[in-house]
Amino acid sequence: MTSSKRWQAMANHRIKMRLMGTAEDLERWLWFIQKMQERGLATIIEKSSPYKNRGESLQHRVYLEVDLLLDAPPDEIKPL
Repeated sequence: MTSSKRWQAMANHRIKMRLMGTAEDLERWLWFIQKMQERGLATIIEKSSPYKNRGESLQHRVYLEVDLLLDAPPDEIKPL
């Protein structure tokens, strides 16, 4: 397998995410993650309904569980 093909191999990297922002911002991010799924780059395992933050906040939040379906080239992965 060539190095360019190796990084494209399917790999599961599941993560739980909390997105928080205005309703409009969340719509855009959810659209983006859906496009990633349509292109085979990610799989949405779970997605919550939007929750409004407490009080007078205009913020909402959505919880997601997502599998990233590709590996980055090893030389591009930076340690935390």
